[in-house]
Amino acid sequence: MLGGWLDEQINKLESKLFQEEINLPVAGKKVLLQLPVAQIAFFARLFVDGKLLNGLSLTELFDFISKNFSSKKQSVISPGSLSKEYYSPEQVTAGRVRGFLLDMVAYINRHFFPLLAAGIVLNHF
Repeated sequence: MLGGWLDEQINKLESKLFQEEINLPVAGKKVLLQLPVAQIAFFARLFVDGKLLNGLSLTELFDFISKNFSSKKQSVISPGSLSKEYYSPEQVTAGRVRGFLLDMVAYINRHFFPLLAAGIVLNHF
């Protein structure tokens, strides 16, 4: 009888964890990226083309992303949709990602190279 009650209590606690009623990190929880799938795939392509991922096949990369990330509009990203967007990026997608990267470089310049950022601003006028 006690064993049954303990099993029931354990199941209730596990259920609460997986339903995110308790604010603890749960294994298997996906990271929400505020990007559409096309931009996630484009970032993946930049990592692959930039040789930042060593020894990882594209299939493994698409599986990893689909298991660990969700997009701003899709909670489930399929490896097939990533593959499609990876191999056929649109210029609009490239432009948006380029904008993100330029913003990131500007952030680095402001926070880590303030004299460089000031020099760029002074030379601009």
